[in-house]
Amino acid sequence: MKKVLVTGASGLIGTDLIEAIGPTHHVRVFNRRALPGFDGVQADINDADALSTAMKGIDTVVHLAAVLPDEVDDQVVMSVNVNGTYNLFEAARENGVQRVVFASSGAVSGGYMQEPAIKQIVAGNRNELENPGLTISELDPARPTGLYAVTKLWGEALGRYHSEAHGMSVICIRFSRVIHSDEPEDDLRGSVHLSRRDAVQALVKSIDAPADLRFACFYVTSNNPNRWRDNESARAAIGFEPQD
Repeated sequence: MKKVLVTGASGLIGTDLIEAIGPTHHVRVFNRRALPGFDGVQADINDADALSTAMKGIDTVVHLAAVLPDEVDDQVVMSVNVNGTYNLFEAARENGVQRVVFASSGAVSGGYMQEPAIKQIVAGNRNELENPGLTISELDPARPTGLYAVTKLWGEALGRYHSEAHGMSVICIRFSRVIHSDEPEDDLRGSVHLSRRDAVQALVKSIDAPADLRFACFYVTSNNPNRWRDNESARAAIGFEPQD
């Protein structure tokens, strides 16, 4: 059984993931609060010693722990999403972890929501565009509109560095918006909706991707009628096919 460490395991995606892979993988959790029933380390992401302890014997790390966009204190965002992510990659490198799956965010493309063509797609008017097949992929420049998205780009760059310099396999998933109800509130949120089932699929397929996949970065979004983020790279890299 592959040994997988999941950080931020008590969050919405983390909870779904550890339930999904529990029967097929040895799961260890790294979390700020205890999760009964799981092998785990309870600590803060900036506790380097605790991270190193958690990494012992681990094959793959799924790094979900992060401060989310609604946090108003920039220093807290930087502490967790920048310093904490640095600590995680360092601990992974020092302990011979083979792969890190990094939870990035579709928020890195937030600026595209101001483009007239994207607004048309969100409104359900794709067929009125000169290029109705328009989507945004990881090949398009990032356009972050908040510090949270900037910190996710930092994590992607850090992952690329560890892949290039240290031979670590790193997969960066730019998650679209995941909510508990799986029912987006309006067309705008619906255009970037990622179902809980599809989010778990992307993670499981990243964990189990071939060992020779050295680095990948891609968006994952459910098959929404007004979707404007491209899933093709996720399909090509790990076989992601949205079910919802």
